[in-house]
Amino acid sequence: TMQSNHTLETIVLPELDDIYCTSTIYDALRINKMSFPTRAAKLKVIQTQLNSNRRAAMCHLQGIEQSNATLYRQIDPLVLPEVLSLVGQTHGQGELYVTLVSSVDTLFATVNREECLKQKREERIEYLKQQLNHHAAEAAHLAAEAAYHTAKSKEFQDELSAMEEENNGTQGETYNDSRGIKRR
Repeated sequence: TMQSNHTLETIVLPELDDIYCTSTIYDALRINKMSFPTRAAKLKVIQTQLNSNRRAAMCHLQGIEQSNATLYRQIDPLVLPEVLSLVGQTHGQGELYVTLVSSVDTLFATVNREECLKQKREERIEYLKQQLNHHAAEAAHLAAEAAYHTAKSKEFQDELSAMEEENNGTQGETYNDSRGIKRR
């Protein structure tokens, strides 16, 4: 546990028949040597208590009955999401699933449904505001582009009309167009 002694670095053990027990003890000693006591405590809890298979083996060695749900009920519900994240990162999705199944009652007991719904609603409103702003900016851009093309089209039409008037009245003569370019 977090309050255990994490300063023990060496121990002489008699020959044990159980290799798992021996390796677990030597793993704990190795962690104690490599880490500060608080870091050692955290690492050992992660390796043993937050791994259902190792915890079951340790309980079996000690002759006690173990329950995953009992363990997770002892964890502060406000810290439980962080523990779940730690289990997933350290031991993978399979162990995370076992942990979730074992802690689902505790998790739901801490959820304030009304607050969750309010938060989801606020997030949705914010998303819709962003979409509205995006589409309004896009509409303004398209309106400006349409106005430009309309003006350009009118300019071309005016130039064509001027050319037709010139051609009808003065065929073969030269004239200056609206830009000052000589035309026939």
